[in-house]
Amino acid sequence: MHSVNFPDQSEGLRQRKRRETRQRIFDTAASLVARDGYDNVTVEEICQGAGISRRTFFNYMDSKDDAVLGPFPLEFTSESFARIADESSTNMLSLVIDAMEESGAEDRAEDACRIQRLMQDNPSLANAMLARKRDTLRHLEQAVREHFASHPEDRRLDVTIEAEARIVVELFRTTLVLYARSLHFQEEGSPKEQARSVAAVVTKYAKELQW
Repeated sequence: MHSVNFPDQSEGLRQRKRRETRQRIFDTAASLVARDGYDNVTVEEICQGAGISRRTFFNYMDSKDDAVLGPFPLEFTSESFARIADESSTNMLSLVIDAMEESGAEDRAEDACRIQRLMQDNPSLANAMLARKRDTLRHLEQAVREHFASHPEDRRLDVTIEAEARIVVELFRTTLVLYARSLHFQEEGSPKEQARSVAAVVTKYAKELQW
């Protein structure tokens, strides 16, 4: 008799549980802020509403801001910035996207709309979002500058390193804005594949411009 080996589904179940817990934290935080206002909601209240401990909360989120704003399908980590700084590439925009981590969060239009409504009603939350974006782009620009300093052969423009790094960051920001608005230019694929499709269209359009 031949034994039948069934695929190990434990990892898939763990990942699904993590996604469900993360989404529950996000949903709870958003509901509390919509009801009570951003400044009046505490981490403890989010934990109670989501049915988790404070320790579990900080296993998933860095702060209350992260819980309310929710995860983006693509995120930077310290390893992402290190890879951007160190790895040689003839396409910096592609390297930046490839270095990002897929968070496992679903790209849900209703979540994006909910965040927009919350920010309109809670200026403190809007400020937190802007601060998070500025901090991320600052770290990204630093990583790109370090890359060009270590790999001058990857540069494409006769400008300063600082100027070329800023151009890369602005191209990336444009890509991310279009991606966040669901202009993926392809129906299927992972978040990275969809972001790459946006970046390809952005750079193709730029090449078509005549000066």
